[in-house]
Amino acid sequence: MEETSACDRLAADLRVLREASRLTYNAITAQAKKQTPPLKLGGSKLSAWFSGKNVPKKDDDAAFRYLIQLLEPRAKKHGVTSKGIDWWRARRDEAAAERTPPAAPIKPAPHPTLPATTLPAAPPHAGDTAKAERLLRLLPLDGPWLGWLEDAQTMLKVPLTVSDLVCDAHRPLEKDLPDYIDPELHDAHGALVTALAALCWELNGMNDISDEGQPVLEISHPGTSAERNELNRQACQARDGFIPAYRAMVNLLNRKNLLPPASLSPDALSRQAGPERTPYARSDGARLRDTTAEPHPRTPRIGQGMPERARELRQAHQALAHQGLGEPADEAWEHGTTALQDFHHTDSGEPDWVLCLADDHPPVAVAAPIWQAIIDAGRADPGQDALAAIGFPVPPAGDGAPWLIQTDLESLDLAGGHWGDGRLTRRRNGDWRWEPRPRFSFEQGRSATAWTSGQTPALRLRVVLNLPWASTDGLEITAQRRRDLERKLPYSQLAGAMTMLSKRRAADLPAARWTRTPSCNSSRSLSYQCTLTTTDGAPALQAAAMLSLPGTIETSVTACAEILIDDRDAWAALLQPDWPTQLTLEEAQAVLLGAWEAAAKLLPEAIGAPQLRWSSAPTIELRLSSERCGPNGVLPPLAQVLDLTSFGDGDDHRPVMAVTITAAPCLAAEDRRNLLRQALVHMGRAFGYVDADLDALHY
Repeated sequence: MEETSACDRLAADLRVLREASRLTYNAITAQAKKQTPPLKLGGSKLSAWFSGKNVPKKDDDAAFRYLIQLLEPRAKKHGVTSKGIDWWRARRDEAAAERTPPAAPIKPAPHPTLPATTLPAAPPHAGDTAKAERLLRLLPLDGPWLGWLEDAQTMLKVPLTVSDLVCDAHRPLEKDLPDYIDPELHDAHGALVTALAALCWELNGMNDISDEGQPVLEISHPGTSAERNELNRQACQARDGFIPAYRAMVNLLNRKNLLPPASLSPDALSRQAGPERTPYARSDGARLRDTTAEPHPRTPRIGQGMPERARELRQAHQALAHQGLGEPADEAWEHGTTALQDFHHTDSGEPDWVLCLADDHPPVAVAAPIWQAIIDAGRADPGQDALAAIGFPVPPAGDGAPWLIQTDLESLDLAGGHWGDGRLTRRRNGDWRWEPRPRFSFEQGRSATAWTSGQTPALRLRVVLNLPWASTDGLEITAQRRRDLERKLPYSQLAGAMTMLSKRRAADLPAARWTRTPSCNSSRSLSYQCTLTTTDGAPALQAAAMLSLPGTIETSVTACAEILIDDRDAWAALLQPDWPTQLTLEEAQAVLLGAWEAAAKLLPEAIGAPQLRWSSAPTIELRLSSERCGPNGVLPPLAQVLDLTSFGDGDDHRPVMAVTITAAPCLAAEDRRNLLRQALVHMGRAFGYVDADLDALHY
């Protein structure tokens, strides 16, 4: 049998869930009020549930269900496994059954006897009465200290009138002798002292800044806002543990008739007295109900939860209030160095706002539906942090003034995420899609040299697409799609580029016959090639198309298309005499464009051409390489098989040049041509052709 009760286990599980969700009682209350119809999840109710004082009732199932559905997704991000509402209901019912006393057995009616005299209940022990009086003198029931602790949004600053009273009470209560005679009171007193010790520990770690004119204790700033917020969380957790323990003790004293009128402060007694009533006209139980009633939820303040950024948030709110930015809907929170806070719209029927203060950008208020689109676009990031992935909104103008993003916006620039700069665009069906802003680099992935085993072509012109789609588990290369691909390959842009190379040399050598390679074909990969050979079977020119779904090594869908000059002499044998086999830059550009089009549009059709969310930024790798060693065992320079004179003087000894484009793979033909030309110029300059420019590429 487990040592703890079902009620305690439920409360402990709920506390773990809430702490991992990072939501305060006030945040939960505010979110519950937004539901239709509004749900009542006030501070007192939540405190009783999380402390184990009360068990959620079955007739309050809607509130309990909402609480679990609110907390579990947030807690999951911090390592707490979601169990589902049915599991929580079973826990709740088990605790409720434990709290329900068994029905008393029905006894037979006794024989009539003479009326018995009702015995009076035994009065409380005098020692317990005295001990209760000392407790309530140290921690007065109606003192303002308790109201402050119950209503405080944070523990960043605590008035000395509160901290002094709490800390001064700890030592006398801990050392108070003798113990309670009543065992229930003894246990409750021990729990209270333990919770009080935890709260005092947090208070004693704060800084007294009364010499600066503020009679408060303040949480220190250990270095970063995240660390300071963690200290605040720990202090709030200690406070949230103490208040239920104090309430449980007071309620127990009340049940045992140990709440004397003196437990209320003289000021409170005078307030209760009226022209026709004495200070003692109301019962102790009524006064206790007043103090334990659920507090009326307060509207969060601007900047609440982030005092160090409150001034900035207030200034931004003031600048945008006339455009519909209303009252705060929740506490402020931070993401890295960015401060954020939810606000209501001034018109009740309009969506809420998210006010965002990101570094290097003016403040922006984002309509809630657009903000949700931002989160959804980056949700598939492996780190499960959408904002860290795609960043924050970038204003269209650079005047630095606060601005708004309304719900009718069609596109939005984003920056600051590790995916790089990008744009979020609304599609015709209403869905949003993130695409990267084009940029160039020289990082090549694992597939840059894949599918090359045993090959030594004189020249390889390759395009590799890395397509990091999310949720690719259900993708498959079906038999029908494979047959459709085999019919389309002879008429593809890739086949046309291969045929073009021979036609420009007065030879008609169509790329008509495509075959599956001996390997790399399955339900998760495909590989096709078209080879032109001489009469004696020597390979001369080859085109190839490959695609693979994510595996143990690659985490992205990878599509590759390329054209190879296997052997220049063999190709020359298929041409008319004296035609050169060295390619021009214009021809290389045409080949790369055809390969890009095939890899981006044709090959993904074999897996259904999905339009899934990205889990990172897609890339297009261009690779130009000379791979057949000369007699001396050294790879010949690329310039020997590809005429680079249009780029001007440069390093003509390199066997390989490559560049990576981060961009949307599927572009309009003209956009794709312009971006490829820019990438080739960027590559040429980086590899020593410093005079390369767009005029060198006339295709």
